[in-house]
Amino acid sequence: MKTNLYTKTILTLLTICFIISCSSNDEKSTDSSDLLGKWLITQLDFEDNYSYPNCAVNNNTYEFISNGDLVYKYVTGSNCTQTGTNNYKYTVDGNVLTKTEPNGGYNPNNDYIEKFNIKVLTETKLILEAYYVDEGLDNGEGIINIPKEDRREEIWEKID
Repeated sequence: MKTNLYTKTILTLLTICFIISCSSNDEKSTDSSDLLGKWLITQLDFEDNYSYPNCAVNNNTYEFISNGDLVYKYVTGSNCTQTGTNNYKYTVDGNVLTKTEPNGGYNPNNDYIEKFNIKVLTETKLILEAYYVDEGLDNGEGIINIPKEDRREEIWEKID
C-alpha cells in the first residue's frame, strides 16, 4: 500500500514538472528565420545626441531579407530632421548578429562591421546588445570591443 502511494506521488510530481517545463514563454528564443521581415525600434537604453537620438524610437527600421541583405531606414541629426537609408549585409551565427556595410566606415576601402548579441528573438520581439564595432581603420585602432558597462541595448518590434 505504501509503495503504491509512493509511486503515485512520484508520478504526480513528474507530471507537474513536465507540464511546467513545457509551458509557453513569450521571451523564449526561436529560430533565426524569425529575424526575416521589417522591425521597428521601440526602445533604446542610451542616447547619442546626434547619431542616434531618441527620435529614432518608433521611426528607425531594419528589414532583414532572406538573401542576407539588411535595409536600415533612419531618422537622425540633432533636430531629428535628417533621414536616410543604409544597405548592409548580415549574418547570424548562434546568438551573434553581424552587420556589415561594404566599403563603409572611416576608410571606404574597408568594411564597417558591427556585432550584436541576440538577447531575445521571438516572432514579434528582438533585443540586441551591441558589443563590437570595427570602423574600418587601416591601423587597427577602429576595432572596439565595447566594455560591458558601455554596451547598448536596442528593443525592436516586428511590424511586417
